[in-house]
Amino acid sequence: MKTKGQIFILSVLILGGVIALGLIIITVFTSHLRLSREARYSLQAFYLSDSKAEKELYKQFNGEDLGEPSECNSPEYGDQCQFQLSCGHLAPGVECRLDTQATYEGVTRSSQYYFPGS
Repeated sequence: MKTKGQIFILSVLILGGVIALGLIIITVFTSHLRLSREARYSLQAFYLSDSKAEKELYKQFNGEDLGEPSECNSPEYGDQCQFQLSCGHLAPGVECRLDTQATYEGVTRSSQYYFPGS
């Protein structure tokens, strides 16, 4: 009779250890998945910021407005793209800085470009 009680207690301890190990593994994988998703969103936000900067530079040098990058100000993701040109207009010999910022799925990344005056 005593042996059956010991086997039950041992079984419960082993089962508890397996469940604890499973929870630890799930926690680790969940955190890695979250980091992976945030890295993807960060990269997308950087590309949005860079795309906005390229379109603004094209507009400054060629006089044509290509419009917003298609992903900017999208109600689907809540994306936002902003830019600021410190000198108003790029011209030879004029010191200028272009700042862009984009948000994708709550992750914001910025780019800054500096044009020294000659």
